[in-house]
Amino acid sequence: MLEFFLAVAQKHFNIGNFNSMMAIISGMNLSPVTRLKKTWSKVKMAKFDILEHHMDPSSNFCNYRTALQGATQRPQMANNSREKIVIPVFNLFIKDIYFLHKIHTNHLPNGHVNFKEFREISRQIHEFTTWTQVDCPFEKDKKI
Repeated sequence: MLEFFLAVAQKHFNIGNFNSMMAIISGMNLSPVTRLKKTWSKVKMAKFDILEHHMDPSSNFCNYRTALQGATQRPQMANNSREKIVIPVFNLFIKDIYFLHKIHTNHLPNGHVNFKEFREISRQIHEFTTWTQVDCPFEKDKKI
């Protein structure tokens, strides 16, 4: 069963769906799942370790951000619509916007508007909305 979820997480990584990949890896790290010692003994841990490495929270998710940056370059060279999809980890996107607003002030010491802050927030939101404009190439499975 865990091998199946590892394969699904790998597929999500390959198509750029980082949000679903993060959800699967997080779920596999929950204590009710990690307690399943016999089940885990059958898992190829190298696969799991690689996926977990991509979602490592250290250094403000540096590995994830590097993979995301690579995935955002992929649509420009994409041969098919499946390669154009990028789904970031939504809660990290929200966290980034929050902290951008929190660490920068709306106004400079001289009273002028801090356009640098608004430009950076605008850039992040523009990038996110660009990802939402891509048509989903996957057909809906009506059974699900």
